[in-house]
Amino acid sequence: MDLTIRPLTPDLWTALVDLFGAKGACSGCWCMYWRIGNEYTKRPGRENRAALHDLVMAGPPPGLLAFHEDLPVGWCQLTPRAALLWLDKTWRLKRVDDLPVWSLSCFYIRIGYRRKGVTTALIRAALQAARQAGAPALEAYPLDAALTPSTSSTGYLTTFERLGFIEVARHVPPRSIMRHDLENLGIDDLLGNLVNRNFKKKPDDHRYLTDQFPGKVHFALDRNLRGWLNRPIVPRNRFR
Repeated sequence: MDLTIRPLTPDLWTALVDLFGAKGACSGCWCMYWRIGNEYTKRPGRENRAALHDLVMAGPPPGLLAFHEDLPVGWCQLTPRAALLWLDKTWRLKRVDDLPVWSLSCFYIRIGYRRKGVTTALIRAALQAARQAGAPALEAYPLDAALTPSTSSTGYLTTFERLGFIEVARHVPPRSIMRHDLENLGIDDLLGNLVNRNFKKKPDDHRYLTDQFPGKVHFALDRNLRGWLNRPIVPRNRFR
């Protein structure tokens, strides 16, 4: 299965709508929870959709979309942690330190494409995108499936462990705060156990990542992504 992963720019808004469907991915959330908390449940789904639409139109892209051919099959919200105000209001996910990390806070995978490597592909692309934007580390908030039967829109701990994330805090048993250092992010981190010769640079600044399942993950590092953050590059001090 070939996947193409792109930042959510205004021209891809209709693709996100197609992926999320009438329910806005989950109960009309439209990926607003980590921005406004449970307030998203107190207003019509169309208002949450409009709020996300405004974010996409204004830029920078608030996340990544995965495509199988022309079909959108996966989404992850990828932003600086500072853009997700509700994270700091959630005691179980309180800040570990003052490092200006980016957050990989939410996933949605189309039915029929789950458990097929889409989440893994999105995480690998997110590592590349966050590093390109100058983030010192990428943070995630997965559930530990060994401790809870709950489904997770933030991913599972074992998936992140396989990709080199380490746990930096756990304020409640089933929920971990994990980070990946981006200062020393190398090709091996992006390709897992595959040999380096599978990492190939193509024209037009596109990079092609081969995932750990049949096919290729094509991650387009185009002009939109290079301009993801209109901000100075932050010092890449390693987190503790």
